[in-house]
Amino acid sequence: MEDCCLSATLLYATLLYATLRCFTLLYAALRYAALRYAALLSSPLLSSPHSTHRTSYRPVSVPYINHIAV
Repeated sequence: MEDCCLSATLLYATLLYATLRCFTLLYAALRYAALRYAALLSSPLLSSPHSTHRTSYRPVSVPYINHIAV
């Protein structure tokens, strides 16, 4: 009888641990995705009107800005 209770307790503890671990990993993945999405929204690439033409953020030179304004 004691062996049965011990194995049931170990099974319950293992399932509880696996469930908590699963939710912890899910929380970490969702938090990582949210932080990446927030970083994407605050990216200077999105505020630039020519964001599709540049792959990385570089300051635009003054003659280039004057060329666009003309």
